[in-house]
Amino acid sequence: MRIRAAAVVVQNGCVLLMHRRRDGRTYSVLPGGGIDEGEVAQDACLRELQEETGLTGTLGALLPTPWEIEAPALYFSVRTEPAQPVLGGPERLRGSEENSYEPAWVPLDQVDSLDLVPAAARAAVQLASEAHQAGAGHGTARSPDGGDIAGAQAVVREATSTDDAALWPLASALATSYQPTWTHFREGLRSIVADPDATVIVAVEGENLIGYVHVLVHEAFHADGAIGWIEELMVHEDRRGTGCGRVLMAAAEHWARDTADVAYIAVATRRAERFYQAIGYQASATYFKKAFR
Repeated sequence: MRIRAAAVVVQNGCVLLMHRRRDGRTYSVLPGGGIDEGEVAQDACLRELQEETGLTGTLGALLPTPWEIEAPALYFSVRTEPAQPVLGGPERLRGSEENSYEPAWVPLDQVDSLDLVPAAARAAVQLASEAHQAGAGHGTARSPDGGDIAGAQAVVREATSTDDAALWPLASALATSYQPTWTHFREGLRSIVADPDATVIVAVEGENLIGYVHVLVHEAFHADGAIGWIEELMVHEDRRGTGCGRVLMAAAEHWARDTADVAYIAVATRRAERFYQAIGYQASATYFKKAFR
């Protein structure tokens, strides 16, 4: 499942929605769609908006909506001209009586009566509505913790052994209890890349590698199957608070669930408690460690 980018357009007391009829069900969604490989989230948001409604927009804030594992998405506040939306793009081509799309401006006081999905979309509309009513405008693109979302522009992909030199500064800066060595790091990266049950996912901005996450899956008796494990997550200090960590974690969760039918994904750390709580993680147990070297 790809991460989606959705446009939240709240203007003149209305919100722009897509009314959907599919398999006999009628519901509504925000304009948006999957982020293509190599595409930044902001571009995907505006592209999908134009394809589905014919409207061009100006990007605003990245809204701090709950992160849903089943429907991972980034929700951006967007401003458009108050014009009549016209369906276009792939949705117009594949539309039929059984699978219809209808873009429309909906008064905000009518949203509660609609089946607006997923749950994070309803939260996004509420946040955008509150900001609009407070006169805050749609602002500049920012992460849930207040930083510019430069990290959301990064291309996220699986690492290869040739990423060793770019990864090394981040991996060595993460360590606290131990001092990693270049030799063991390079050998370790090659081993992880070759392991079908583990991977390192990197975020690359231009020619710069700005973050990574090391994730693996393994069997656990107590879970009656596999679990996912976040071994390391590191974002360059200049890119923290940009949404990069959130995107990396979403990619790691997607990889783990695609690799195995994991019961859950866990991370053992005393750092960044607010960050993990913001993306849906809960404190579960005390972490014990016995050192041998």
